[in-house]
Amino acid sequence: MTTPIDNILVQVQEYAPSYLTYLDNQTLYIRESNKRFENFNTKFSANLGDTIKFDLQIRANVTRSLVAADQPIVQRFSTITAGNAYNSAFIVSDPQRIFNFAKSESTSEQIEYYMENFTKPQGEAISSAIEEDMSKNIIGARTYQDSNRIIRTDKESGAFRFFGNGTTQINSAQQLAQMNANFRAWGNVFGKVNCYLPMTKIPLFVDNFLNQFVPTRNEEMAKKWMLGTYQNVDYFDTNIIPRHDSGTVGSLAQTLTVLSVITNPQNQITGVVASGASVSDPNAIKANDMVEFNLSSNANLNTTFGTFVSGLDTGLKVQNRVAEDAGSDSSGNVTITFIRPFTVGSALDDSINIVKPIVPNMTLSVPPSHFAGSLHTKDAFLLAMPRLPETTPYPSAVVQDSQSGASLRMYYGFLGTGEPAQRVVLDCITGSALIAERSMRIILPLN
Repeated sequence: MTTPIDNILVQVQEYAPSYLTYLDNQTLYIRESNKRFENFNTKFSANLGDTIKFDLQIRANVTRSLVAADQPIVQRFSTITAGNAYNSAFIVSDPQRIFNFAKSESTSEQIEYYMENFTKPQGEAISSAIEEDMSKNIIGARTYQDSNRIIRTDKESGAFRFFGNGTTQINSAQQLAQMNANFRAWGNVFGKVNCYLPMTKIPLFVDNFLNQFVPTRNEEMAKKWMLGTYQNVDYFDTNIIPRHDSGTVGSLAQTLTVLSVITNPQNQITGVVASGASVSDPNAIKANDMVEFNLSSNANLNTTFGTFVSGLDTGLKVQNRVAEDAGSDSSGNVTITFIRPFTVGSALDDSINIVKPIVPNMTLSVPPSHFAGSLHTKDAFLLAMPRLPETTPYPSAVVQDSQSGASLRMYYGFLGTGEPAQRVVLDCITGSALIAERSMRIILPLN
């Protein structure tokens, strides 16, 4: 355990603030997340590992007739588990507080100095950790503790669609327009959309965009190195972006050929057995790899996405996300399990609509390792920061912003070790999710 003697402090003779700006990470994910649906602020339990359910859009089918054809109602929902805990703590002795914090006998000035120079960095460290964990939703890799303190991965969170091949840079207005069109054609036709891109990729866009916007916008972009709004999409940059490391199939750009399909009792396609991987390779496919079925000149070997509502043909290539690691056998065959099943036609449950069935001899590809941006509807990235209980008998303060729903607890108290020292703690618990059907992964080359 850290003790006051471990602190590296300088005795203050004459205090002169430097007024240097703080080095910090952006808090894009927290700031832009959806924190406002029911139960976040009032009914949500504040215990680590507790789960809240929220409903998703109910789907319905149509019969082309005036004769009524009843259909079942399938209530769809997803979950958020408040299974990520964070704390930042200091231990400070009374002599350190008096001689090292500030050259002032005023308790209020000492508290002000502490809050500005110690508590603020604590809060920023916590927010950076939350940002990192939230970003992992984009690649389906966020982990959390359940109510039994078992570490789990939230496989439901994160997109099953993607844009980009992992080798070609995405840096033009035409590419952004195509990405937006692909996203909306599947079903997200209306409303505002958010796009998160790596800060280091923004200069590529600025160089290409300066001649494609009005002069005022050009000046704004040149100054801020930001994309702003384009085709009803708000573009944001961030210095916290997840990286996905693909299996060998993606790294070597191997094309796989379907040998057979795997179905569940509802006759939905849950996976495929495919050939073409390196032989006896334990790392052929990795969980959260993205797969795409290639289009062929043979119409019998083609299938495309159906729209979310009614399963109408979009003309878009069929894609999915891999649920778990898979190795190849001695013949180079590999079994790939999808994160969501495919339904031919129009589904009522969580499965993905496709126009024609997946059959043997269709081919599929896997993008290589990549950085992952995100395109999603503004309400699709969810964050829960439930209010923690007070730490009786220790003095504590729990503040929850009524607008954002964010909650941080601060408490302090003597250690009880006989030494005149106090521990000061900032902590919180969170849960987050990115709704799969309302998001798309943006696959960006590593270089």
